[in-house]
Amino acid sequence: MAAKMCLPRALLRGSVAVSSIGELSIHACVGVIQNPSRGVLQGEVEWSCKLLLTECGIPARWPLTSSAVASQQVFHLRCRGTAMAGYCFANLREGELVHVVSKLVHKPRYVPVHGTYFTTTELLVTDSLGSIVSVAQLV
Repeated sequence: MAAKMCLPRALLRGSVAVSSIGELSIHACVGVIQNPSRGVLQGEVEWSCKLLLTECGIPARWPLTSSAVASQQVFHLRCRGTAMAGYCFANLREGELVHVVSKLVHKPRYVPVHGTYFTTTELLVTDSLGSIVSVAQLV
C-alpha cells in the first residue's frame, strides 16, 4: 500500500543531498487519520490525531528495498499554531487517507559511559505546508 517515489536512476545516484548525507532515507506512504481533536495547550491552539502509517521506513532511493522499519504503526501527531490547527481541523476528518512523506534520519550519538557512538534513528513526517514533526525516535 506504500506509494514509493518513482525517480530516475541517474537522479537518485547523482543527487548531492543523498550522496552527501548518506544517512537519510525518504519515503512516501499512506496514513489514516484516527481520533482527531482540537484544544489549547499553554495558550496555543493545537490539533492532534492518531496517525496510522503503513510500512514506515521504506527508502525511496535506488536500490529499492522491501524492508520496513515499522509496519502498521500508530503515531500521535500534533499540529500547533492557529494556521496549522485551523487547516487540519477544516480539512482532516476521521478515517481520511492522507499522503505522508517521512524521513528517517540516522544520527551518531556519543555515550560517554560506554566511550563509543550509537546510532539514533529519528522518524520525521512533513506535510505540503512544510511542517515537520518528530513522531518516533528509535535507538
